[in-house]
Amino acid sequence: METEQRYREAAQAGDPEAMVELGILLRDRRDVAEAEVWFRRAAEAGHAPGMGHVGWLLLQRGESEQAERCYREAAMAGSPEWMVRLGALLHERGNLADAEEWYRRAADAGHVPAWGAMGTALEERGDVTGAQRWYREGAERGDALAVLRGGALLEQRTDLAGAQAWYRRAAEAAVSPLAQAHALNALARLAAGRGEPADEERRLREAARVITEAPYDPGFPELLSHVLTGLGLLHEDRGEVADAEEFYRVAAEATERVEPMFHLGSLLERRGDLAAAEQWYRKGSEGGHLRSMLMLGMLLDEHGRKAEAEQWYRRSAEEPAAMELLGRLLEQRGDTAEAEVWYRKAAAAGLAGSMTRMAHLLEERGEAAEAERWLRGAAEGGDVLAMVSLAFRLARHGEQAEAERWFRAAAEAGDPSAMFLAGEMASRRGDEAEANRWWRRGAEAGNGRSMELLGLGLAMAGDVAEGEQWCRKAVEAGVPEALEHLGAVLRALSNG
Repeated sequence: METEQRYREAAQAGDPEAMVELGILLRDRRDVAEAEVWFRRAAEAGHAPGMGHVGWLLLQRGESEQAERCYREAAMAGSPEWMVRLGALLHERGNLADAEEWYRRAADAGHVPAWGAMGTALEERGDVTGAQRWYREGAERGDALAVLRGGALLEQRTDLAGAQAWYRRAAEAAVSPLAQAHALNALARLAAGRGEPADEERRLREAARVITEAPYDPGFPELLSHVLTGLGLLHEDRGEVADAEEFYRVAAEATERVEPMFHLGSLLERRGDLAAAEQWYRKGSEGGHLRSMLMLGMLLDEHGRKAEAEQWYRRSAEEPAAMELLGRLLEQRGDTAEAEVWYRKAAAAGLAGSMTRMAHLLEERGEAAEAERWLRGAAEGGDVLAMVSLAFRLARHGEQAEAERWFRAAAEAGDPSAMFLAGEMASRRGDEAEANRWWRRGAEAGNGRSMELLGLGLAMAGDVAEGEQWCRKAVEAGVPEALEHLGAVLRALSNG
């Protein structure tokens, strides 16, 4: 508040620089209306940054033409910061020639961010050599964007050694803390790609130290969030859950970024602290994080809070998984027409489970041909339920060989009931050896029918002791007649 009071007194005395600084303070604490008053007063006094900040507020309101005029006035008045911002606005609209002109003017004025911006414009129009030259010069001046884009160009060419050398030079040069921290974070990413978690952690810790020891920069919060979240993920992978939670919590509370909020919520949910998990998912969701919205919806859904779960599924419906879960929720309450709409969207995004649900809805209303097409798509997409359903459909239509192929595919995917069915198909065509192999796998996976048939087969082959053992397990697994069937087999054998 002391800083604000100092700026306010100077602004009221007519100092345009103080007006702008006061406006920035007010804007950052979301007092936009008063911030605009001070920005406009600075602009009326002919202060270029004041004009630019008025333009920025107009841009946030969607008044892009008026915003451009303000940016241009600020740039023409000689502000290199607003030259770059005007260039970026023109760049975004595809006007690269004018954007480059303003980037060059800002660079001529010595404004460091102009080099990275100019490099991106050249890269976009295919002048990679020119872009890399601007990135190199920008990196030498401490431009974080130039450091990142120059290294990224080398990574895109799969020159990982070159990228590493580039980032290392930027990290060691330490021309600007932001550029140094970005370079260290990039080195950590390369270390992760090489499978070197110790080096990854060392680089992330260095980046965190640089950020926390340097004077504040507007680029720090987002980067610090990423760095601390990366450290949390490393510790979580090692099973060091308490350390992981601490990194996520510090990142979430210190930077107010949504990614660590999501990871903290996820960790707390897996630990069983559902109330705290819900709290962090909500914070991430309110910040616009789609995966937090999805996980919050799932948490609410699982605990019977269907109406609220539906709201979050709808808000996160850019995520294919949210489309499918919304479809399931709607289907459960009988709204199959809208459920089908969401299943179709999720299926179009490649979700095999939604293809399977579509097939079932179509089957129920008698559209068998289309239902089979969806089942095939889901089965080919790896959905085990679809494989089994398709196999049953094919078997009913006499296509035994293809039916068996899908039962085997589902069995190979680990489905115990499919192991039993694959064995049954093999037995029908007389291949008892293969049938018994599948039944043994099914029995070991816990399928009661496989236990029974394996036990009967063993008894018939003379291994009565193991056969009885599997039949007893079948009874425990819910096949009560297994021992009775075994007795019948043994009586038949003794009478034979």
